[in-house]
Amino acid sequence: MADARLTNALITIAGFFNSANDCIEAGLCDRALMQGLLGDEATALDCVFGRVLVRVADVSNVSDIGFGLRALKTGSCE
Repeated sequence: MADARLTNALITIAGFFNSANDCIEAGLCDRALMQGLLGDEATALDCVFGRVLVRVADVSNVSDIGFGLRALKTGSCE
């Protein structure tokens, strides 16, 4: 498991992307615009830290902490 500072930082970052996706889903934000602004970062973060977020969710009893990153990513992990 990642150290506490990294875990806290990842939860904060994931929360930001989750909120951005919630804004899209609520019809308040435009998906294309948000993906244009945040898609590359969402892709990079999900590729590097996605598995860590899954483990954090598992031990925290949170169903899906990284949904916003996956929803906004514009590329694939290679």
